Amino acid sequence: MEAKYDYEIDESCSSQDAVIVMYNDEKVKVSLDNIVDPDTNQRIPFDQLYIKNLMSAIEKEVENLPVATQRIGFSDKGGNVDAANSFKELGIKRGALVHVVKGPYKFSGTKKEDVNWPFHRSESEQGLVFIGLYAMIDPPRPGVPEAVGRCQSAGIKVVMVTGDHPVTAKAIAQKVGIIGPHSQTKEQVAQLKYDGNLDPVKDDEYDAIVVPGHLLQEKLDTEAEDPQGVADFWNNALNKDNVVFARTSPQQKLLIVSAVQERGGIVAVTGDGVNDSPALKKADIGVAMGITGTEVAKEAADMILLDDNFASIVNGVEEGRIIFDNLKKSIAYTLSSNIPEIAPFLLFQTAAIPLPLSTVMILLVDLGTDLAPAISMAYEGRESDIMKRRPRDPAVNKLVTMRLISFAYLQIGMLQAIAGFYAYFTVLNGFGFRPGHLINLDRYRVFNDYLKEAKLRDAYYLWCFDPNENTIAGSTCYYLPNMYDAEFTAGGLTNIPYYTDEEFQAWRANNDDYASDAKDFVVKMAADVGYTDTLTREMLNSGGQLNGVDLTWELFEATYWKSAPALETADDSLFGRFSRDTWHAISAQDVVLYPNRRCFEEDYSRNYRQNPNTGDDLPNVPPPFCNVADYEFKPRTW
Repeated sequence: MEAKYDYEIDESCSSQDAVIVMYNDEKVKVSLDNIVDPDTNQRIPFDQLYIKNLMSAIEKEVENLPVATQRIGFSDKGGNVDAANSFKELGIKRGALVHVVKGPYKFSGTKKEDVNWPFHRSESEQGLVFIGLYAMIDPPRPGVPEAVGRCQSAGIKVVMVTGDHPVTAKAIAQKVGIIGPHSQTKEQVAQLKYDGNLDPVKDDEYDAIVVPGHLLQEKLDTEAEDPQGVADFWNNALNKDNVVFARTSPQQKLLIVSAVQERGGIVAVTGDGVNDSPALKKADIGVAMGITGTEVAKEAADMILLDDNFASIVNGVEEGRIIFDNLKKSIAYTLSSNIPEIAPFLLFQTAAIPLPLSTVMILLVDLGTDLAPAISMAYEGRESDIMKRRPRDPAVNKLVTMRLISFAYLQIGMLQAIAGFYAYFTVLNGFGFRPGHLINLDRYRVFNDYLKEAKLRDAYYLWCFDPNENTIAGSTCYYLPNMYDAEFTAGGLTNIPYYTDEEFQAWRANNDDYASDAKDFVVKMAADVGYTDTLTREMLNSGGQLNGVDLTWELFEATYWKSAPALETADDSLFGRFSRDTWHAISAQDVVLYPNRRCFEEDYSRNYRQNPNTGDDLPNVPPPFCNVADYEFKPRTW
């Protein structure tokens, strides 16, 4: 049929009650002068005729063109004109051209007298002949029962809301597992126990319910008079393990979604038709079908299934749980490093231990070693019980919870911090630092500004002592210059002294706390050794004299310090006393750990030592007693 036809009049019929019918490109004159009204048995005038009268006349004039197959088209009214239209309203006049096309047979009629197929209504009419039974079924997609089972094991309740007949809905629900094999409805319990009587059946005796739309509407219509009764109905229906709503309207679908949400449920709705769009819009997440879904449903939905497969939703739930699980792992891993990173800094500030982790080292840990493992957590596979866990409560089980923070900070973080401090104290103990030495060890912040000339020169060595051997020092460590009476060769220069009087006088003039405390300790140690010429604190200050002579490095070395190889083992050698009292890490077998002091190629002494002859910088000083066997008479710490 075409959308529009030309209006034509055959003037030869202008005086006759007839029209011209165009069928299969042939014009046929159809007379309408004998059309009789069956109720009055009177002839119907032409201008009062209807299209249905024309169709009956065409059936008589044109062979093999019954009324049920006719499609009428006329003028600008286009094709498939309704049989209920009159000639007058369509503007059909005598001799008008009407187009007819043969289409599929349209069965019509709701009564035996009205049906338009043979029904043996008279002796002359043939009746229907049974030739066979044709049945159709719309089976569930493969994998849907398994997907429903996975949802149920994951704590996700699957509710069927359909427009199908309750019997059909129940059968499909049982087939896919929405109603379990051992579940019973109220009607089944009544049939088994009470001879079909529903009244004695209690709510706890059945665990499956099929609610037809008309019963649901009857209950909802009483909400104004009995709101508590409606609430009890929803509670009873939605709390059943197996729930099916059948013959539901779009409004009822919306009310079902609202009822579940009001009871704290997170609702996902699947649908494909226009009738599903209100429920899709109301749901927490609406899922529309991508293949069979209408545009209205797709617009209302939050997500579109490209394969129209319910199993894809379950796969999406699993993937979402994996992502959420991996995010928590990544966050916990990232947070766990905060405690072991900040704890050393807190002890550095409060207990003045040497800073175990500098800012640069923390950045290296965070950006260098922590970044890749944290990212790799996002690619972790699924846990074996990921689809067996109950759904999380979004109000309680958020991405970052107190449980996660306590796990990351108080458990993993503390364990990491303890392990780090254990390694820190163990390594330093092996190199001559007892844990007690580390408290207040960096009270002067020497380690922070170690490239400053005064600290490079006057805090060259850090002496820490065995408190059992040296009760004067106890657990306190002291910074002293590189006071050693010997010479070395480096950079093409020979006979370079390890220590000079110029450096000794600079140390005497240094009044910083670390230098002043060291001088006080040297004086106490000298008093304990017992020299004839008593060493006083004033002598170690600038201008101090020994027997009327200004104290020089050579005089101090010869009288008290005695660090030259030939003198260091003497009983009155202050250097030897320092060396013997130095703390050594000793194993359970009484073996000294790390017997030789570690050597460094760079001690930065060239920053403040100049050649007296040329004024050029002298080369760095090699440590005077590293990698030697006689550790007993050498300092073991730095």
